[in-house]
Amino acid sequence: MRILKTTDKVTFTCGDISVTASPLSYAKKSEVAAFYKPGKDGALEADSAAVSAFLVSHSVKVITGVKNMDDSDYALSFKADGSLSDESLDVVMTALTATRAVLVPVLKVAQQQLPTITNPENGEVLEGVSMSVQVSGQGKPPAPIGAF
Repeated sequence: MRILKTTDKVTFTCGDISVTASPLSYAKKSEVAAFYKPGKDGALEADSAAVSAFLVSHSVKVITGVKNMDDSDYALSFKADGSLSDESLDVVMTALTATRAVLVPVLKVAQQQLPTITNPENGEVLEGVSMSVQVSGQGKPPAPIGAF
């Protein structure tokens, strides 16, 4: 069984955009439970957009390939707790939504799952998307997991 530690970094690249994320701690993942409420039939329901925003806000560490209107590189900003600022969350969610191939894998990494790079609509492997993992404490550049 392979695991991702919260200090590991997983980078996804699709076209010009690369996003690096780390898994959430157990305590942060436990906070997701607050998004679930009993539905009409008694089953738990959650606002999937709010859950996605929380996971992305606390797991994304780096984004490259996103430019400001003056053509300078966009730099993420963070709150005191290490989560993305509201502006950066908006930018990242917009970029990830534009490259849907990367959004689902980032959400899986946030939950300590090593994803496969597949189309969420049909399960087929996506071409042009790659993933690499940098294991914490080894000081090595990311090792390619595979190009898809």
